[in-house]
Amino acid sequence: MISVVIVDDEPIIRSGIAQIIPWEEYGCSKPHMAKNGEEALSLIRQYEARIVISDIKMPKMDGLELLNCVNQLGLDVFFIVVSGYDEFQYVQRAINNGAFGYLLKPLVPEELETMVASAVRRIGKDTQAEMHTAPAQTAPQTDISWLPAYLNDTLPAYLNDTLPAERKDQLQSRIAEENRMWHTVFLSHFLTEPDDTGVQELLAVSEAVLEQERLTDCAVLYLRDRHYLYTLLRADTQARLEQAAGAYLRGWTRGCQLHGAALAQSGMDIGLRALCAMQAKAHHVVRYQRYFQKIQCSLADVETALQNWQTRTGFEYRYVQELLLAGETGRLARMMKTLAERAANHVEECQYAFGMLLYLCREAVQSRQPDELERMDSDYLSILTLRHTQEIAALAERTVQALADELNAVCARDMQMVIARVKAIVQIDYADSALSLGAIAVRLGFNAAYLSHLFSSVEQCGFSEYLTRVRIQKARALLLTDVKIVSIAQLVGYSSQPYFSTKFRTETGLSPSEYREKYRKS
Repeated sequence: MISVVIVDDEPIIRSGIAQIIPWEEYGCSKPHMAKNGEEALSLIRQYEARIVISDIKMPKMDGLELLNCVNQLGLDVFFIVVSGYDEFQYVQRAINNGAFGYLLKPLVPEELETMVASAVRRIGKDTQAEMHTAPAQTAPQTDISWLPAYLNDTLPAYLNDTLPAERKDQLQSRIAEENRMWHTVFLSHFLTEPDDTGVQELLAVSEAVLEQERLTDCAVLYLRDRHYLYTLLRADTQARLEQAAGAYLRGWTRGCQLHGAALAQSGMDIGLRALCAMQAKAHHVVRYQRYFQKIQCSLADVETALQNWQTRTGFEYRYVQELLLAGETGRLARMMKTLAERAANHVEECQYAFGMLLYLCREAVQSRQPDELERMDSDYLSILTLRHTQEIAALAERTVQALADELNAVCARDMQMVIARVKAIVQIDYADSALSLGAIAVRLGFNAAYLSHLFSSVEQCGFSEYLTRVRIQKARALLLTDVKIVSIAQLVGYSSQPYFSTKFRTETGLSPSEYREKYRKS
């Protein structure tokens, strides 16, 4: 069994990581836990750990120091770094020092599982090489004649999370037993008219391309779910798979004038566990394509567009979504007024600014109220036809208000949405020293005791703990700047600097000045 060590100074994160992965399925023993680098190093040596999942910032010995010690001792460890968005400079150092990979907080279970599976595969390859065994022959193609019908019957429900737990396990087990070598590529095609003619056209073009590229040995499965056609490819090597996926996508975009083609890929032996994460990424790209009437783009293109919007407008796109989720329509209205004033004499710029804003609001609503998408699409198309900035701004404001009203209605019947709203309010108003769960309860029209119980049940931590965690995370980023510590305390919601310092030390093991000195020198 492969030994694993999980390192994080927060117990809830350690236990969460330990529970995410079905370790035995990957030939790993139950993970050993450490709250800092010193404890982890001892465990790594004691149990000859091969996989280490470590936070960067920890007391006594941080993740970078642990990685350096592992390297100095010559230990053969696959080191996976876990970090926040404000720690990327440290992530770069970790990668340069030989880290196997990194993941951003909050962790996406499927991404973590994919990373662990990749490490396990590498360990297996290394073991083979050490034993001087001949390279394994390509596994023969397993008979998959049963698979298309079986998946078409169960996969849509699996992806939509409506499949009973027992059938989920059966599906995953059967895939694992029958096809241990499945590499999965997931392509999502949005069909403007889900008729058989369009589907047949797509399939004919795709298969012709694979034949032209001499990739007929790659197995192809097609799955239908409402407006979407999913394609799963199988190949015997990673290189062969990537070749097939690239050819498939290029051929489809050349031969079919249907909107939306998105690609997401899992590694070997992941099977269906990674499908939900791949589905979300592919659908994100497809929604962007449809919304902005693009024929083809990648996930990287979408992320670039969001960053460009941020730069041009001066508003963080995550902040826009948090405002909507928090029900802060007044602040959203002021933001839209600012956008309208900046683009008062430029229709195209106004269309761009408000079009992207509506898209961001659409994405915030997507997971909670998918029925709203069609109406939002029509609103955006209306924006493209308007030639006066005042009309564009007015339409955007009406649309955003309607979305906020829909989310208010969801909150009345969905407790998960209520907690999402509480967390969004914290992300927006953490600098308010008077912020409390009681104040939020009044704001949302809930009994404070009930909301406190609900929050603890859903988040597995108290509201005060969550608020402190958010504030300290914001403080960490500010401590890497030149802002004075007394000002940082106020900026993150603490009216007293000594109290801020006490809370910061409790959370990080360092005082604010020690933290600044340690990490600004890095």
